[in-house]
Amino acid sequence: MKAYIISTTLLLAAAILICSCEDKLDIPQKGVTNVENFYQTDEDAMEAITAVYNNWRATFTTGFLFKNLMADDLHKGGAWRDDNLDYENVYESVLTPANSSHVETYFSNLYSTIYMANLITDGFTAESSIKSRVLAEARFFRAYCYFELVTLWGRAPLVTTVLNPGEYKQPNADIAQLWAQIEQDLTDAIHSNALPSKKDVNDNEINIRITLEAATAYLGKVYLYEGKNSEAMNTLEKVVNSGKYALIDDFGALYHIEADNCKEYVIETNRHFDTNNLFAQGGLLGVLINWTFNSFLTVKDPGLALSYYDFKIDQGFGFMNPTQTLRNAFLKEEGEEGYRLNLSMKTWEQIMPMGMDVIEMGVSGNEGLWRWKYLPKQSEEFVIAWGGNFSNTPVLRYADVLLMLAEACVKTHNPDASKYLNIVRTRAKLSPKSNITMDDVKLERQLELAMEALRFQDLIRWGDAPIVLADKGKKLPTFRITARTEQGLPLRWEVEYADNEKPDAGFTVGRDEYLPFPQTEINVNDWLEQNPGY
Repeated sequence: MKAYIISTTLLLAAAILICSCEDKLDIPQKGVTNVENFYQTDEDAMEAITAVYNNWRATFTTGFLFKNLMADDLHKGGAWRDDNLDYENVYESVLTPANSSHVETYFSNLYSTIYMANLITDGFTAESSIKSRVLAEARFFRAYCYFELVTLWGRAPLVTTVLNPGEYKQPNADIAQLWAQIEQDLTDAIHSNALPSKKDVNDNEINIRITLEAATAYLGKVYLYEGKNSEAMNTLEKVVNSGKYALIDDFGALYHIEADNCKEYVIETNRHFDTNNLFAQGGLLGVLINWTFNSFLTVKDPGLALSYYDFKIDQGFGFMNPTQTLRNAFLKEEGEEGYRLNLSMKTWEQIMPMGMDVIEMGVSGNEGLWRWKYLPKQSEEFVIAWGGNFSNTPVLRYADVLLMLAEACVKTHNPDASKYLNIVRTRAKLSPKSNITMDDVKLERQLELAMEALRFQDLIRWGDAPIVLADKGKKLPTFRITARTEQGLPLRWEVEYADNEKPDAGFTVGRDEYLPFPQTEINVNDWLEQNPGY
């Protein structure tokens, strides 16, 4: 009995000691807020929407390159044919559910941004001006992401609230249901009276975040894609009539620091000099899209080269080279001396006198054309390898708004169509047009917005993709130097074309209108039905 009492006493003491130790060890994790204590204050709301902005910026950057490669503006490029096979599959229109991580990443990032927006719309109420604005911004970004999903994937799952574990499998939504949600989110954001407006056309502070006019412009874009042309015209006119936006004078400043938060940017991704978050500033994109310095190109006269442009000559992989098809469209409308043409791309003959030389004799995915538009500058990159870019990227320019409005006017037989289109043509130093047609609008969008990741979705909504993209990727170019002078300078160059060995290269009707749902999603969600042709 004594032994039992002693044993019980020891056990009780041990239990007390353990509980006491557990109490002392149960220390709240520093720097982390429990979800039960979050979604309460204005400060919480600002933290939550900052996460949405940050994720959206990364999402946009992911989509920018591969969406460009889906159209006919750009060749994939790179150091050789299979350099980044995932991009190659996008460019050549040979996608499968499992052969491009970039498609998978964009799809995942869009839903990640939606999830963060849903946390806000579930967690906050409009009980203060800050929370009201944050809710409106969250609804805008949710609409933006679903716009990308419905135009690129079609019947994507629709989720507008935070799901419980048993609800993670979601079926395809109807197209009409997705468009209705996009409209609702944008309309709610606009009518919340929480989004600010720029003070005037020169206000470059308010528009670092989503404004009332930005949400209105995007709603007008949605209406245009839905074929609601009268609604699109009336909505886009509100943005134009606000007087808060205008085209900047220098087309070449677009995508560079001097245009950050300018009067032409309706929506932009903001970047800044942050050495602790290099890749969050879009650094890898800047490396990929820079010229192939130290691989194909080299600079033999730095002083001469820098007199032409602030070249970032220490890195570059040479992806995204303009197509001859795009140049031909420019030449037909603007001629060899075209203002926009020469601020969008350069020929081999134009860049050789800039103090350039070549290292290798051939470069894959190139027709002797080099992209000048948004070519990275030394002053806009961290001066280290793989550094980040800290010039803002426009997501929606006022020029785009004007051209969408011109299109809506053409489709509703409104004579103001020419007025809006000619504002864009005047900046491009072109003569005005009258009685414009849809062909005029399509051409102006192709030239003004070239290489800005918008053309594929334009071609799909117009029904032009099967013809325009029919042969894309079937012929693969290589630009070669074939002779040199005694001084070592290139004397002759040519473009060689090889047939693509992939039988399904080029646009396939009934398949390529939409992207495939990633196989990783299909594997975990047996309710998700794959798009046709995949």
